[in-house]
Amino acid sequence: MVVLRCTVKLLKRLKMEKNPLKDPGPSTTALGDWYANVVYVERQPLVLAVSEKSLLPLLIHARKLDQLPGRLMRTLVERLQRMGLPETVMRQEITRMDPFSYGKTASRSVLGTMNEFTFMLKCTSSNYPDLNLVDMMDWLSNTLCSPLGLQYPAEKAEELLRESSIHVVKRQ
Repeated sequence: MVVLRCTVKLLKRLKMEKNPLKDPGPSTTALGDWYANVVYVERQPLVLAVSEKSLLPLLIHARKLDQLPGRLMRTLVERLQRMGLPETVMRQEITRMDPFSYGKTASRSVLGTMNEFTFMLKCTSSNYPDLNLVDMMDWLSNTLCSPLGLQYPAEKAEELLRESSIHVVKRQ
């Protein structure tokens, strides 16, 4: 199970702000809960999703939000493929992401990182208008993050996924 912890702004777009969300508990995935918010880059609405444990960022166009869980998983697979992770490692993480639950944000640290990423996206997009979503995700994934002890989100995500994969093999 994975929990998508949404900001109030995103909950409104999902038409879930009036439904009281019960705390679904922690995610069972290697990358933990995902935090998500709607951000605007060059007047284009995007969903910025960030893994709680690795701070790995994903960018998704903010349309068809009723399909957000599937789109988030597809974007994650594409990102992990670009990182060169083995298929078995990716498959394990995606399998653990089912079922998908929604929750409210709970970590101010992750929200702070998301604010930093948003600021960086806005500054970069105005200076480099030719960057696409993939380029922006790759760039943010390779930005040092102090909450990770000055580690890159992509490296931390790979470390967590490989550790999780080793534990699964040992249990069998």
